Amino acid sequence: MESKYKKLTTVVLSVAAALLAVMALYAFSTPAESVRSVVNEVVEQKGEFKHHAMLSNESIYGSKASLDYYPAGITENIEGEYLYSISPERAGEYRMTVRTTYFVQDGRDKVQVWEDTLKDEQGEFAGSLSIPIAFNFTQMGERLAAVKDGTALPRLTRITEIAFTAKAENESFNHTITLKEGGGLYSFSDDSKSARRVYSTKEVTENSFGGLSVSSARIVYAAMAVFAAVPVAILNRDAFKRERRNPHVINGRREGAKIILESEEDLKKVFAMSDSPVVKTEIDGKAVYSIAAEGVVYEYREI
Repeated sequence: MESKYKKLTTVVLSVAAALLAVMALYAFSTPAESVRSVVNEVVEQKGEFKHHAMLSNESIYGSKASLDYYPAGITENIEGEYLYSISPERAGEYRMTVRTTYFVQDGRDKVQVWEDTLKDEQGEFAGSLSIPIAFNFTQMGERLAAVKDGTALPRLTRITEIAFTAKAENESFNHTITLKEGGGLYSFSDDSKSARRVYSTKEVTENSFGGLSVSSARIVYAAMAVFAAVPVAILNRDAFKRERRNPHVINGRREGAKIILESEEDLKKVFAMSDSPVVKTEIDGKAVYSIAAEGVVYEYREI
């Protein structure tokens, strides 16, 4: 009876220790925390130069047109407005300069000779602003001729740029637009620009497992697995010692001329050592295995 109780206790504790060990391993493989980004605010800024030209020849485009490329021969003026906005609305400061730089090409280098400031404006804004801009190509042509004459550099060329900057609280915005001249056409590079900035914070959530935080579950389940395994070792320490001393020792009790073996494992040991056949019979509906060796009958009865 005591042997049966010991075996039942061993099985129950072994299963519990295995399950708890699996739960501990799962807890160790689960991240202790979950981190996610929470978007608090999205700030968007946009700058755009909307333009149109006054044309001297009305036969194709009319007297006024908004084009990507303007024919230089019939374009008298280009007018428009620079539009800037920030969302959500913020108050800030801005500055716009329109400059024409005159230079000569020296190999791969551009050597600046002169600079004209066509517009220099600064001020404050609240959310958005609009700045008018105009280019009079008759006046600009006369100015180029004057600079060429004044510098005695007939190969002098020019480049005109619109530079806009804005600052609003922690935000800044820089936009440069270039007036391109070449191939008998006028055009603007980068006449529109957008900027987007996302403000977010990290939200840390402690993960749970089995009603405990993952950090606690790792410790608790690992400790419980050990506590369940320790009694198994204590209950079976004598068997472990015998196995270590002599792997050929069998466990059983003598009943007359027979030795009743405790387990099927003991039966296997007897068979391996005696090399005698195993005889299977039935007593009261239960299987009985017997081995006769050297005048002794070894018997194992299924429970």
